[in-house]
Amino acid sequence: MELQQFRYFLTVARLEHMTRAAESLHIAQPALSQCIRRLEEELGVSLFDRIGRTIRLNENGKLLQKRLIPIMTAVDAIVKEFSSDSFHTVRPVRLNISSGTILMTQVLIEYQKTHPEIPFKLLQNVGPESCDISISTIPHTETIHAGDIVLDEEIFIAVPKTSVFATRVSLRLDELIGEPFIAFSGSKPLRTVCDQLCDSVGMIPDVVFESDSPQMVRTLIEAGMGVGFWPAYSWGKFVSEKAVLIPVGSPLCRRQLVVHLGRDAENSKPCREFYRFILDYLNKIRYDNG
Repeated sequence: MELQQFRYFLTVARLEHMTRAAESLHIAQPALSQCIRRLEEELGVSLFDRIGRTIRLNENGKLLQKRLIPIMTAVDAIVKEFSSDSFHTVRPVRLNISSGTILMTQVLIEYQKTHPEIPFKLLQNVGPESCDISISTIPHTETIHAGDIVLDEEIFIAVPKTSVFATRVSLRLDELIGEPFIAFSGSKPLRTVCDQLCDSVGMIPDVVFESDSPQMVRTLIEAGMGVGFWPAYSWGKFVSEKAVLIPVGSPLCRRQLVVHLGRDAENSKPCREFYRFILDYLNKIRYDNG
């Protein structure tokens, strides 16, 4: 016995008409009649009562119909599951995050709440051909490529509340010449942007400690060991009882977080949808902080 025989039988049992069943199954009526007879021979019982050209499902047929319906429903569900897009292995969305790590981690967590089936692969320091979406930073004045998502982000100066600058509503960057700095690690793009800002006012920051942890940077500033740059969004909300953020009036201390969708990734639905999610998330940040 074959699955096809069962499917043919269930159609005939439902319609109780051999010609209409054959038309529904798109096969010749003699072939369908032969299939039903072969099934009856294999089972050793008749399934229909035949009265002239009329057929009626008998008790054997009703029992077989009752047994087959849940089986064939389960088979159809298996076929549907294995043929669905969600079953096939999805290539991971490759992310190259060189800036805004904390912010992009929040974006990724939010996205996976509603898209747990999409895998991601996190990369660092790879070329554009090796990733689908890259997140980097450039100075506020630098030109970006058309189509890239940009979050224009202010960079504050974080100072301990014991600092002489703590009560200021703004300051000039050159006022910090000679102040000890708690800096983000030199290998990070944010550090490069901040160094360029210092260089623009002829200042070489007196770095007394470096760390790649924003939490460590904040802890040391709170302890009064120095001042430091602090981006408005990408390190999360600045909450402290021992330190404050001071805007820089001159020069304009800002950077651009740039999210770039690779050319090959444009053909990937998961990549395009996550890229759009990032755009919506960054737009919400702009609105909430506007």
